[in-house]
Amino acid sequence: MRLATSGYWHLYLKAWDDVCKPKITRDLGIRRARNANKALLAKQGWQMHAITEKTWVKIARAKYVKDVQFLSTPIEKSAIMSWKGIGKMRDLIKKKGACFLIGSGSSVNIWDDPWIPSLNSFTSIQSSASLDHPQMVAALITCGYRQWDCGKLQALFDEHTVECIAKIHIPLTFVDDKLIWVHNSKGSFTVKSTFIIDQAPRFSSPDP
Repeated sequence: MRLATSGYWHLYLKAWDDVCKPKITRDLGIRRARNANKALLAKQGWQMHAITEKTWVKIARAKYVKDVQFLSTPIEKSAIMSWKGIGKMRDLIKKKGACFLIGSGSSVNIWDDPWIPSLNSFTSIQSSASLDHPQMVAALITCGYRQWDCGKLQALFDEHTVECIAKIHIPLTFVDDKLIWVHNSKGSFTVKSTFIIDQAPRFSSPDP
């Protein structure tokens, strides 16, 4: 009996990094608290921009954001730690899956905001003379016919970027610009998708 069961009682050790990988990679799917907290803070950052009717968002915006966008507002050194933590997630939001749907274009910065879905980073390459160029996307749209100003596009961007911008639909009527999360079919931000995208480099492993 002892010989028959001895093979079942071994302790097989596994690296913590492997334990904290998703089940799709045949691991346990345990999330590190630090990495999970990043995704949760990013959700709060998303709400700061996209869900402004929440009470806590109104209070935080009145104190720290005021009349600018959360994604571009500077984080003051005197701010409380929780606000600094949310502020640090702006790059994660902007670079890992946020993209603006252009409406009026008046709230989207040409050089800093993600708004060109056909480009890998969703962001145009900043020109060395961009400070002398238009700063908001609205300046690239003709007033009368609500279409892209081809002359301005060709003066500011390379041919590939011009082609990518030309594919973006412009509404015939003035509507607000909308920030969407490209990793969700409805454009809604999700903690799960943010966690997976942020940790993707750690999850990837060479084939056995």
